[in-house]
Amino acid sequence: NAYVVKGKLSWSASIIIGQVRRSGLARIFRIVETERDYAVLEYQHINDAKPSRFTFTLEEANKAGWCRSGEKGDSKWITNPRTMCRWAAMREVARFAFPEVTSGMHTPDELLRGAVTDADIGDDPEGV
Repeated sequence: NAYVVKGKLSWSASIIIGQVRRSGLARIFRIVETERDYAVLEYQHINDAKPSRFTFTLEEANKAGWCRSGEKGDSKWITNPRTMCRWAAMREVARFAFPEVTSGMHTPDELLRGAVTDADIGDDPEGV
């Protein structure tokens, strides 16, 4: 569940999501709708008065450059877009709604495709 991508440590989406769920900060954190080209996540931080929803679309993944064929074969975004939309929706919500849990936790696809830059992470290999 941990990977080194371009010399930077990254985490699987399942680890990031598991950290949010284990934290006790999420009253709700679940996919409520999913199709081939989108996923909808319902979530509620314990400090929020009511639940919110977030939708991640395949179009967003395309714009980010994640849906490409490469020398190692097709991206999972091409071969399994429904699952990838679900993972992306959960990862994105984990990051913006639960930053106290996910700060500094990036996934391999973010690092490989340039969604996270060296400036976002910092150049210090020790993380200080």
